[in-house]
Amino acid sequence: MKILNYLRIKFHPLLYLKSFKSIRNILNKLDFIYYKKSKKFGNYYCYFIKNLNLIINEENYEKGTFKFISSIEKKNINDGVFIDVGSNIGLFSYFVEKNFNSQIISFEPDYNNLILSYKTLQKRNNNRIFIFPFGVSNSNAIKSFLLDDVSGSTGSLKGLVNTSQKLYELYKSKKITTYKLDELLNYNFSSINLIKIDVEGGEVDVIEGGINLIKKHSPMIIVETDELNLKKINEILAEFGYQYKLIDEEASNFLFFNNQKFKFNVNN
Repeated sequence: MKILNYLRIKFHPLLYLKSFKSIRNILNKLDFIYYKKSKKFGNYYCYFIKNLNLIINEENYEKGTFKFISSIEKKNINDGVFIDVGSNIGLFSYFVEKNFNSQIISFEPDYNNLILSYKTLQKRNNNRIFIFPFGVSNSNAIKSFLLDDVSGSTGSLKGLVNTSQKLYELYKSKKITTYKLDELLNYNFSSINLIKIDVEGGEVDVIEGGINLIKKHSPMIIVETDELNLKKINEILAEFGYQYKLIDEEASNFLFFNNQKFKFNVNN
């Protein structure tokens, strides 16, 4: 999976151009906020150049994952809370808002992505999505966050350098505040039904920092991860009756679920 992602990034024409720092700087200066009309997610703001692939190929963006979410019985998500960890510009939050009657809490520390999310919520006059401008990890702390000025989607906590960051030599960082998901227990939500985690290598830390919340609510958890972290997450969650299944091979997204609460076919 890592090799496929590397090849896709390496030979995508626009991303290849962005591998040259001088061209990347020019494109960043030329970029502008674009209002995308969408039947799938509802209308939202994005960056025209940075998110061009999304604009022209929206239907195929994490297609398998959204197909799976659409297949979940509404009773398993409605009237509960969806937590979107690493919400980027907010597409998973918008999709759940559009298709289910849920309260949505999203976490996103990247300033440029937050600008788009706040503009979208203001435009939509939304009162079901709440954005927390923080990272999520295994401790409440101040940490270094590696920025992504190429796609805006691969920012990560320092020490978790990913394929895109190595390829484009993205080493610029800023200090952010991180919280544990367990902090949400203070809000006494009656039901947390679904969590999505996309944090570019930090998913084990997110699970560890939310273990008490997971034990209490047994939510479905969609995680983008690699084989090594998949094994670690499974070792942590198996103790609480969780199994997992692959739901989107291209996006490397897996579903973890409590087999006493939810029933899915497992073909790993």
